[in-house]
Amino acid sequence: MEIENKEQILQRRREIEEDLLEMLKKTKSDFSLDDIKGIIYNEDGQDCLTDIIAMFDRGGDISELENILELAHDAWNYFPHKTLNGLSPAEKTLEIKKNTTSSVYEEYSPRNEGEICELFEMMLFMKFDEIMPGKMSKKDSQWKKKFSLSKKEMQDFSELGIVNRIFRRWFQTNWGYEKVSDYFEGETPRYELSRMYPGIRQGKDYFSVNLEKQGDEWNVRPYYYSESFLKSEGGIFMYGLKKLREHEKNGKIHEPFFDVEFRDFIHWLDSGNAKVANKAGEESHAGSEFFKYWDLFLKMAPANIVLNIKIRKLNESEFLDLCFSIKNFLVKLFSSQPRGYNEYLLYDDAFGALWETIRVFDDELLSYAELITATKSGKNIEKFKKDQKPKKSIECMYSLGILFDRYILFPIERYFNGAELVWTSHDIFLEDLSGTMLTLKGELTDDSLDDKENNFLDTISPFDLKYMWYAPCTAFRLTGEIFKYFH
Repeated sequence: MEIENKEQILQRRREIEEDLLEMLKKTKSDFSLDDIKGIIYNEDGQDCLTDIIAMFDRGGDISELENILELAHDAWNYFPHKTLNGLSPAEKTLEIKKNTTSSVYEEYSPRNEGEICELFEMMLFMKFDEIMPGKMSKKDSQWKKKFSLSKKEMQDFSELGIVNRIFRRWFQTNWGYEKVSDYFEGETPRYELSRMYPGIRQGKDYFSVNLEKQGDEWNVRPYYYSESFLKSEGGIFMYGLKKLREHEKNGKIHEPFFDVEFRDFIHWLDSGNAKVANKAGEESHAGSEFFKYWDLFLKMAPANIVLNIKIRKLNESEFLDLCFSIKNFLVKLFSSQPRGYNEYLLYDDAFGALWETIRVFDDELLSYAELITATKSGKNIEKFKKDQKPKKSIECMYSLGILFDRYILFPIERYFNGAELVWTSHDIFLEDLSGTMLTLKGELTDDSLDDKENNFLDTISPFDLKYMWYAPCTAFRLTGEIFKYFH
């Protein structure tokens, strides 16, 4: 019988005690149950089982001896041992099993969407006194004061339409300690919420937040969309499109995405890039409006990477060929994801393959292996920056990391509800959060960087808050309808 809890062990121990008492009586032994327990508790590993068996030995037949042997072994496994700190081997096995495979949610319930949102708000506004109640240290008080936003700054923050971009990173960063995957350590708030709402992991439900004023207070408000609601609306993308058309004239951010660029994203798809889309030589996906937009996105998104990565100037034919190569790369990559909710694609592997796809069109770029060597340390970067070819490759590599998230993974995950991403760098998140708050307060500008930092990544402005929260992840997986599309 597999041991699942302490109660099972205690119940089995009582049964063994009754069997031992019956056997002692049957064999007319001069020993007691306490004698047997004493031998087991004080065992030193030397012939103790033999001593127990001898207590019942009356020269009986083989069948009786087998029963005695089995009972002695059961007593040994279920009675306490001094050498195990008063535990039985069965209890010790259960303890080890719990330490290696148990979940904190066997003892505590996962947080719901409101509690998850409150936790994010504490992190967003660095409410150290709420995260860790008690007297704040002088350093924490200084930090809270430094990053506290005024009412005007809070209003600006809300209107920027980037809170969901920050939430996206926080929600999918592995802050927890649960072992949930072989691809990374620790669980994300998204994974925790999926224990309550499995649709979150399956790409059937959707969760977003918005910074809103309630009375005199600014709070982060949760917006949870269930599978049944989304089915009635044709999915989160179509619901967002419907809300955009309803609010087209006011120009404000709106549910469900509360995102600064969703309007531009739809205008881009609507206007299309006929030259890129038509020359791809494919017809739009027949069927729903959702898949028509999805097909158009898949055809057009590679062009945005090519236009912004700043490799050598391409002629029209080369431009279209590279766009087509990137699209084929994406189809192959996404089709390679195994089935299963715990199967991910590693970002580094995908990025390396994408880099080599692009490098075919610019022989001045270093190979991916050379880039890894070049960026292993700050000293290497300083060394290679003096050489134009490595400098260009390093700049393109950093740009591509952001472009891949901005133009590929972000729309798939946020707008189409078709991906789960996982970030594992807590330090980078906190650095980006600090940079965001200081920029909102006007304390961080291009002039505050020295020339080395400011000139290194001249293709990306680190002070446009719309783009600060795009970043390479550790692992990702497609979900829902988008996963089905490639399988």
